[in-house]
Amino acid sequence: MRKFLFEIVALVFLLIVAIHLLDKGEKSPGAMRFEKINNELDIITLGNSHGGGYKFGSLKLKGGAFNRAGNTIFYDLQNYKYLRKHLSDSAIIILPISYFSFGLEENRVDRGTVNPFVNEFYEYLPPTSILGYSIKKDLSLRINRIQKKVQLPDLLKQLQQQQQKKKKKKKKKPKKKKVQPTIEQQIAALEKSAKSASKHHKKIFGYGEPSRNLAYLSDLISDAQKNGFRPVLITTPYYQAYNESYDKAWLKENYYRHINKISTASKTAYIDYSNDSIFSSDPDNFKNSDHLSKKGKIVFSEILFRDLVDLGILNKEAIKQPKKK
Repeated sequence: MRKFLFEIVALVFLLIVAIHLLDKGEKSPGAMRFEKINNELDIITLGNSHGGGYKFGSLKLKGGAFNRAGNTIFYDLQNYKYLRKHLSDSAIIILPISYFSFGLEENRVDRGTVNPFVNEFYEYLPPTSILGYSIKKDLSLRINRIQKKVQLPDLLKQLQQQQQKKKKKKKKKPKKKKVQPTIEQQIAALEKSAKSASKHHKKIFGYGEPSRNLAYLSDLISDAQKNGFRPVLITTPYYQAYNESYDKAWLKENYYRHINKISTASKTAYIDYSNDSIFSSDPDNFKNSDHLSKKGKIVFSEILFRDLVDLGILNKEAIKQPKKK
């Protein structure tokens, strides 16, 4: 009996090892960002999709964006722990906190029972960093990735054949000129976006416990400071209609009360760009009501880096000078 049990355990162990070895290789783009870091990083951003508005190309520093759409503060903390060994001495950690961040549930249960939100974290985070980690789920995801990898050559071949057929059939058509929307159309689109985005963000706020999210953020900042890093809390620019979609009392109770408390308690710099008139009233700065356009990202990055210099967080010499024409 003992011999039989030993053989079963050994077989399961070998199966797990085989799956692990076969799973080595290409993963999702989000996971690869973390696994393919070759240099020490001087400045990083975390957060959700609001953390994607930074242009590090204007700095003489090595920077990286490690934000993820829909991310929670709990996984910001786990991502920070993963990245910690890749950060240079005195690295700057930009922490964009959205209006809904303190009310998000860690694993985003609001997205449904299938819950693909956590799947990506299984690709690179250790089990101890995943809330409610399941070995069954881990093995299932690994097997799915292996199956896709095995099927990939056939799929690529099929796609190439389809592309060749399309090229033969396709006749060159003159390219249509992109028609720029009028200012009125831009404003109408942004106002529509503001209504739908704020409605959704208020809804997802109610799934989590603010006290837990405050604790996660406090842990992140405390550990960063102990390690000599420089965290900075940010509220990114929003279009005015997005801000107007929130009641001031709601924002005070569910957002500013928390972020000001943690900024004061941890002595962490907090910069609020949410209502900055340079951005909030100019439609050209926005892709939608709460995300910056390409132009907006450039303008925002220049202002943010200048403000970090004024706060003594960023060295003035770290900003590249514009090339003379």
